[in-house]
Amino acid sequence: MTSLAGVFVTALTLAAAAQEVSREQVMPLRLGLVKRTGFDKDRRDTINLANLADTGYYTYVSIGTSTTPEKAPQEFLVQVDTGSSALWVGSKDCNQSRNCNDRHAFDPSTSSTFKDVSNGNNVSISFQAGKVTGSVVQDTIFWNGITLPDQQFLLVHTEDEEMKSLQAGSVDGMLGLACQATGRASASYFPSILGAIMNTSLSDTPVFSLWLNGTSGAAGVDLMKGGGEIFLGGVDSSRFQGQLQYYPVIDSYFWGISVNTMTVNISGSFTRLRPFPSGSTAILDSGTSVIYLETDYLQTQVVPLIYTAINTPAPPMDQDSRLWLVECGLIQYLPNIGFNFGDNTIYELSWSDYILTLGPNRCALGFSPAGTGAKANILGDIFLRKFYSVYDYGSLFVDDGRKNHPRVGLAVAVGNAKHRINLHGVQPLPLPTPVIRSIATANSYQHFVPVIIILVATLFDYC
Repeated sequence: MTSLAGVFVTALTLAAAAQEVSREQVMPLRLGLVKRTGFDKDRRDTINLANLADTGYYTYVSIGTSTTPEKAPQEFLVQVDTGSSALWVGSKDCNQSRNCNDRHAFDPSTSSTFKDVSNGNNVSISFQAGKVTGSVVQDTIFWNGITLPDQQFLLVHTEDEEMKSLQAGSVDGMLGLACQATGRASASYFPSILGAIMNTSLSDTPVFSLWLNGTSGAAGVDLMKGGGEIFLGGVDSSRFQGQLQYYPVIDSYFWGISVNTMTVNISGSFTRLRPFPSGSTAILDSGTSVIYLETDYLQTQVVPLIYTAINTPAPPMDQDSRLWLVECGLIQYLPNIGFNFGDNTIYELSWSDYILTLGPNRCALGFSPAGTGAKANILGDIFLRKFYSVYDYGSLFVDDGRKNHPRVGLAVAVGNAKHRINLHGVQPLPLPTPVIRSIATANSYQHFVPVIIILVATLFDYC
């Protein structure tokens, strides 16, 4: 849904992130994209993902049929995004005019199978951070050996300043993997790569799953190989433990499931927060780095209890990053934060899952406000690294008479590392002494108000 790390630091682009971690200078990983011309319906395909600075996960796609036979199709590094549907890349003209800031640009004049099907109309796509505008075109797409002729995509001719900053000349675009359960009935519908794979019977099992790796095991170095995996046609049981729990998709476009409440676990003291408003969803979004929560819920329920664990009043939100900063020397005392989707399972994140380092001795909670009254909460890479996720289209592309609805499966991921938290030079601090507050926790507020009223009334009786 959003590109890269602009969701948690306005100034944190891939280029800036590369200054904090050692960028590995390697040649792009070749995936053998044109070796197969179809998809074996009985096989399962694992697609390698690159992890760049723990801010986004990427795959290579190739586009077009070269007018020079000995040349390969044009190759692009695109972010995999379960929160949007279109494949988009910047055009050669856009980058030459500096209206785009991509690593590589698509040159339609060198492809014999390119067609402009826009009829002169422009399409704009707005993300949580950034916006692109372009023309709907079609060409042959190659992805992990799968060939999709006449596949539509958005050829971008304008990136806004935020998107140009996020692209940073380091990546090329985005590959949308949204559910689109209502198909063309949705105003946001765009013919997707996965939709084409499922809809043309290239796969008998309309399922894909996602496993994301962190860079902490590689000292923060970008993982061009092994950064994650998309598993087409099913699940990889070696990548998770326990049983997958499935939840029905209730959103017409996103992979959105019903979210019930959140929990805060402070040293074994378990607090269940008040429920989310009726109709609230949790969108699983691999294109977003952090977690977005409804503003009032985040500010009054979640944030105060987190800071209660370190006996510190919650500070105002940092306006630059739109996150809450925390003393790096105290993060080891922070609580586990859990999500409940209506059953008996709590999906917990520890501080090492949700703490971000924005710079030297500058730590932040990986939670950002989604807007007041927002029903859509976004669970980005912070959540998806911890939990293996399965995206089942149900009967959307398979007429099996059962009319199964799309669903999402979750289980604890295994075999992966956490994201890197750079604590170089940070000394652990002792837990501050508790201070007396008029409100102990967000949940106890309702109990304090009547007590205060009774005390005031008693004082007036004595006067």
